[in-house]
Amino acid sequence: MIRINLLPTDKKPRRKKKAAAREFPTLIIGLIASLVISLVAAGGGFYLLNKKINELTSNKTQKTAKLETLKKQIKEVDEMEKKIKQVDDNKKVIEELRANQSLPVKVIDELSRVLPENVWLKMLTLNGSNLSVEGVAMTNDDVVVFVNNFKQSKLFKDTYLVKSLEVAEKGEKDVVKVYSFGITMVVVNPEVKKTEAKS
Repeated sequence: MIRINLLPTDKKPRRKKKAAAREFPTLIIGLIASLVISLVAAGGGFYLLNKKINELTSNKTQKTAKLETLKKQIKEVDEMEKKIKQVDDNKKVIEELRANQSLPVKVIDELSRVLPENVWLKMLTLNGSNLSVEGVAMTNDDVVVFVNNFKQSKLFKDTYLVKSLEVAEKGEKDVVKVYSFGITMVVVNPEVKKTEAKS
């Protein structure tokens, strides 16, 4: 009898096994190659990232140092501005002192100019720009003339007669009746006004 083998022969499956065996090393080589490429790419990325971090850190250090330098310079500028302000304040005080230095001389000069004949001064007090005058006069009219002279003067303002009393004063030979008076006023210093106008 004739036998016919209808089953597949072993040769064809062997060929499939050989092809599968050939595909397996290619697959492993491909996976290894992609792994190596991935590792190289990750290493390159890590290197670039690390380089960028180093650049930023270096940049931050430089800017921090520059900021500290600027803070020191700002502090020095503030100190210089304080010194300049102090010098300006001292200059103003000196100018005021110079202006006020001649004020008592001007006050006495103006008092001698406005003082009537029958009026004598006993006390003169200058406190800042406030002036008070005490004295005696032969008549009440002499006191009124004295007050009006103060009011007409450009060196004095806000002149007020505080008191005017008839009193007995002991003279060289006998007792004389005179009028004791007190006057207050404000001294106007034209030099102070000039320095204020300049400022």
